[in-house]
Amino acid sequence: MSHPQDTSYEASISDPEKFWAHQAEQLTWHKKPSTTLRKTTKTLKDGTKHPHWTWFPDGELSTSYNCVDRHVEAGN
Repeated sequence: MSHPQDTSYEASISDPEKFWAHQAEQLTWHKKPSTTLRKTTKTLKDGTKHPHWTWFPDGELSTSYNCVDRHVEAGN
């Protein structure tokens, strides 16, 4: 029998976009993101190019609200 941590880790590695989209559903957003992951290419001043990833690029949330306030509101 696998440990729940192992199951979560495997899900996060095998399909990170799906895994993190599910995790995002557990949060309270001021503005829900329209996409989970945006992949782009960045160019440094010296011309070097490298892949760049932005998670929940247009989403807006309050970390403080999600970590504390929503739990207080729920009576915890």
